[in-house]
Amino acid sequence: MHPLLQEMGRAIIFQEFLEKPRKRSRLWFQEDVVYALKKNTGTEAILSLKLDFSVGDWFEAHAFKKMKRLRLLQLDHIQLGGDYGHISKQLRWICWRGFPYKCIPKNFHLENVIAIDFKHSRLRLVWQQRVVLEQLKFLNLSHSKFLRETPDFSGLPSLEQLILKDCPTLCKVHPSIGDLSNILVINLKDCTSLSYLPKEIDKLRSLKILILSGCSKLRPLVKI
Repeated sequence: MHPLLQEMGRAIIFQEFLEKPRKRSRLWFQEDVVYALKKNTGTEAILSLKLDFSVGDWFEAHAFKKMKRLRLLQLDHIQLGGDYGHISKQLRWICWRGFPYKCIPKNFHLENVIAIDFKHSRLRLVWQQRVVLEQLKFLNLSHSKFLRETPDFSGLPSLEQLILKDCPTLCKVHPSIGDLSNILVINLKDCTSLSYLPKEIDKLRSLKILILSGCSKLRPLVKI
């Protein structure tokens, strides 16, 4: 969306609910978001929430309990404690720059998510076990300095774009990458610890773009 259209949308929403900020469908203004999360005043009216902090701040997942229709969640270096099961099962798009945990909690309901953008995360593993996210089309874990291996891809049948740029400790790509029958783009640029790709990657008939520049340890894939 063009930035001007975004600003126009914000202005319209702000004017419409000037006296009742907690009833807006979009919470984008920092003071309103912080108030809603600290005071647990979120409602079912909220469809999208955005909170950008330059330094980490702490909130409780319980604050999302009433936001049952939340579709879009954008956070920047936010610490979120408690039960992630309180976060809406209707999420479609989540961007969490600087995701603070070693793996994504298993009770974080992402079954309906189309896009996950966790750039600059502290992930070591994406999930502790195989997950099924049939709607997921876009996964971006770029600049995740501690990520050591990719997830099992067998439960991500719709994935089209996999972005793992500048993950310097990434050393293992799961062989189930060969199951990604809809994948169009794989970006592994500057994954400097990656020494090999599984032979299953040769199965990817839909793949249009494979970026491996900067993978200084990568050995050539030998076709048999």
